[in-house]
Amino acid sequence: MRSGKSETESNFFDQKLEKQEIFSGGQLCRNDWTNGLLVLLPTRLGIKGIAKEYYDPLVAFFNCPLNCGIMGGRPREAFYLVGMQDTHLIYLDPHTTHDAIPNEEHWIRKHHNQCHEKTGKKIHFTKLDPSLCFAFYLRCAEDYNTFESFLVTN
Repeated sequence: MRSGKSETESNFFDQKLEKQEIFSGGQLCRNDWTNGLLVLLPTRLGIKGIAKEYYDPLVAFFNCPLNCGIMGGRPREAFYLVGMQDTHLIYLDPHTTHDAIPNEEHWIRKHHNQCHEKTGKKIHFTKLDPSLCFAFYLRCAEDYNTFESFLVTN
């Protein structure tokens, strides 16, 4: 426990989870990790546009199994970036809304095409605003190692 924190105080308030709170001596010490963790990393990859040297890290991000996409866009347009094809990013329009669906597996399997846009759109990565927010989902403490390794190598 960090100094100045009660045992019941949550990390929610300081928005900081330290590595030693998850691992001790390389061993998992948090057996109580029962919920996933959505990690959002807002960043800027250039000044007026995304610099070309960020192309390889973008490819690596979409190859990472923990990725949940990127929030980004350009002036007066927002995009949810979900993949890449060559030097183009595939995006969905986050402003497209759909009716709520029943939370029933058989309905979702039969009507899954009603849950999202019919087609993705593409935009060249240099045409985006450089302010992006990368999303990762860590299901368990072991995913932390994958996440940390990804950050170090990319």
